[in-house]
Amino acid sequence: MRLAPGPAEAPRAHRWLRDEVVLPLYWLGAALAQQLPLAASYRLATGLADLVFRLVWRERRQIVLANMRQVLGPAASQRAVEQAAQESVRHYARYLVEFLRFPHLSKAEILAAIGIESWSRFDALLAEGRGVIFVSFHLGNWDLAGAAAGIRGYPFLVVADQFGPPALNALVQEIRRRQGMQLLAAEQGAQTARVLLRALRDGQMVGLLLDIPSPEDGVPVQLFGRTAWLPAGPATLALRTGARIVPTAVFRQPDHRFLLVIDDQFDYTPGGERAVAVPALTQQIVRALEALVRQHPEQWYLFRRLWSAGAGRPRRDLTPAAVGAEG
Repeated sequence: MRLAPGPAEAPRAHRWLRDEVVLPLYWLGAALAQQLPLAASYRLATGLADLVFRLVWRERRQIVLANMRQVLGPAASQRAVEQAAQESVRHYARYLVEFLRFPHLSKAEILAAIGIESWSRFDALLAEGRGVIFVSFHLGNWDLAGAAAGIRGYPFLVVADQFGPPALNALVQEIRRRQGMQLLAAEQGAQTARVLLRALRDGQMVGLLLDIPSPEDGVPVQLFGRTAWLPAGPATLALRTGARIVPTAVFRQPDHRFLLVIDDQFDYTPGGERAVAVPALTQQIVRALEALVRQHPEQWYLFRRLWSAGAGRPRRDLTPAAVGAEG
């Protein structure tokens, strides 16, 4: 008789416990977020974020600190790094509060929560008829941006990564769909890639997140001065369809509304050998996104190892399957 699971059983037991606990916690959080005033919800979420960052996270806290050090650079003080890292966790906790309230927001409330200089910039991009790829990192509240675009009638597809256990993932994606977002599953790979290619060739808009470590099918780029392997999808899609690439960020403002920032001046030169063109364009996109992150580095939710993934790995040929990654 064994009193503890063996090595092969531990991950399965951990997944079972996670799947059993996470969904009830979601419903509890949703109930609290609906009952409490928004300001009180933010205060509670901030307190829980500090507790998690200081006492619960151990290895992950070191990952977050190392990531923020990489972003802020060697000249930043340790205090500045710690403050920015902790604030990034706080921002994510506020985002979770907003997501818990997301199913109950009206269309008018969604549109009021996000600002942009002018939606006419979207109209101009769409009028070009070449398809548009909005590329971002996990910043601010991307759900609001996707929902707002859908509400305003833009043909906008979003590639969604798996969110937690299957039951929670199904719930989260259904909430997003009910708020007008057209979702494609990142894990469906080639099928999602075909839909994206067809949509872009039809002149539609696509939203992709690029800061997903991709050691198997990504490409090497310099990100804040260090090599990271990031998805080849945005560059591959653009080079195959001629679509516009628009680096994007959704920044929280002091009043907890959001500002949608788009770099609609970004341009690239198509052509050349794919094995060279895809990494080069991915690097160009990363440089533009770096400039956006520098405006508010504390709003980047970078809680996993990014720079170590694939370090020193021999480069492989870029396959069509890479297009199906999240990004």
